[in-house]
Amino acid sequence: MEFDKINAFLATAIGGLIFKWLAGGVSSFWSWLNKSHSEEDFLVSNIGITKPLIRLSFCRYKLSTKPHTKFNKAFLTIFGSTIIFTFLIGFYHFTDIVIRGPIQWIDYTHKETKDSFWIKQEEARNQPNAPTWSISPDTCINKSALDKITSIKPETKEFICGYMLDPKKKDELSKAANKNSLGLMTLIPIVYLSLLFLFMMGEAMFIDLYINKKIAAFNKSEIEKSYQYLT
Repeated sequence: MEFDKINAFLATAIGGLIFKWLAGGVSSFWSWLNKSHSEEDFLVSNIGITKPLIRLSFCRYKLSTKPHTKFNKAFLTIFGSTIIFTFLIGFYHFTDIVIRGPIQWIDYTHKETKDSFWIKQEEARNQPNAPTWSISPDTCINKSALDKITSIKPETKEFICGYMLDPKKKDELSKAANKNSLGLMTLIPIVYLSLLFLFMMGEAMFIDLYINKKIAAFNKSEIEKSYQYLT
């Protein structure tokens, strides 16, 4: 990702709005993490569980919170694992797409030849997992260099060179690439935030299991202390 593309995006109205929204979201999230309810004070003072961990469970607790049944434990474990596994798959595939598909390029398929390639102003090249080739304006004016590229059809090369050499088409390509970049820069943080929320939902189930177990152990120890005191 080019820094000038990022700066140009942030300078736009939508870029500034998204940046402001993200900054506000981080601030609100931090405040929420450190929020506590009076009925949960025993978790911090008596059991030693931190406020952020309590909030990340997405639950509210009381001293009288009942221990989970075996069914509840099994359900939370299986469902939580499924959600985290789904997050890992989504994160891996989306990150792979972002890395393999540079933001400043346009993914294009020629209508007649069905050749697929990446193109931007001053250069076109093969997609990943395809035979390697690259065409620049210099390649287009060098027939021998152009003839060496055999993995795409002549019509495709002619189409590409039209955008490499024609000033009007070069300008159109530049505008299209910039528009594509801004769209992706808007989409990427939204997708990653959605994936983050999915992960938090999964890990919240395991945190709930942990806190519930701690509450049950604490209540048991308090009952034992009371019994010892009475005897």
